[in-house]
Amino acid sequence: MLNSYLFIPANKQHFINKVNLLNADYFIFDVEESVSYSEQISCIENLKKIDLKSNYFIRPPLFSAADGKINTVFIHNLIEIGFLNFVLPKITELSELILIKNLVLDKYSVESKQFRFIVLIENPMGLLNLLSIVRNSPIVIDSIGIGSHDYCNAMGMQHTAQNLYFAKHSLLNIGKAFNINTIDTVSTIFNDEISFEQECKDAYSMGFDGKFLIHPNQLKVLQNTKYYTVQEIDEALKVYEKMKNIDVNDFSIVEINGKIFERPHLKRILKIVKWKNNYDSK
Repeated sequence: MLNSYLFIPANKQHFINKVNLLNADYFIFDVEESVSYSEQISCIENLKKIDLKSNYFIRPPLFSAADGKINTVFIHNLIEIGFLNFVLPKITELSELILIKNLVLDKYSVESKQFRFIVLIENPMGLLNLLSIVRNSPIVIDSIGIGSHDYCNAMGMQHTAQNLYFAKHSLLNIGKAFNINTIDTVSTIFNDEISFEQECKDAYSMGFDGKFLIHPNQLKVLQNTKYYTVQEIDEALKVYEKMKNIDVNDFSIVEINGKIFERPHLKRILKIVKWKNNYDSK
């Protein structure tokens, strides 16, 4: 199942008040895309009222609108409130993470490992540099994702699944290579359950670990999505019955319904069985 990362506009107190009524895996309080510059101070006041939890993230306006430099004062204010989990938007190169460590994290006695960071790639240069960023990062990167709408704007291309194929697979390959969680893009669809359910299935099929969400309706659809067909589940259960008492190293092949299942298929078989046991019966 995909983990859910639900954005909450930090300028909307009534949305913040509803967080405890929702059961997303992670909440991201947004002070960037959904907030105007003039509202940032009021956002700080709203955020001070929150009873912080370990699954709360904050997306700050990382770069100053005035000079493009790291917005250290704003980030310091968020840390003083108690935020340790950050979504870092519009990351382009490794030097930006080095500055965040030197100008922000090193100013606090909090151990670096207590901070959690989601790096958000939103332009083509950031995607090209992502391998170097992940490989050499001075901070521990928890997850990576693509801000697809900004990315498409920078590319001058229409926001479609086909056009985003390369960017998504590039991010997935890097994430899997370094054992870093990968989060699928935000969708603007929230009133077409069938279309959004297919997006969730596609993200899961591609190998993403989570999905960014912007509306409670999306959260409901994601949590009710059945990621495997009846046939896939039936085959997986039959293979599992034959292999569950066999040492993996002794596993050779299993034939089910005219299909051959070999050792490389075991991980997927176990994944399907786990999903069936944990979610499909709910």
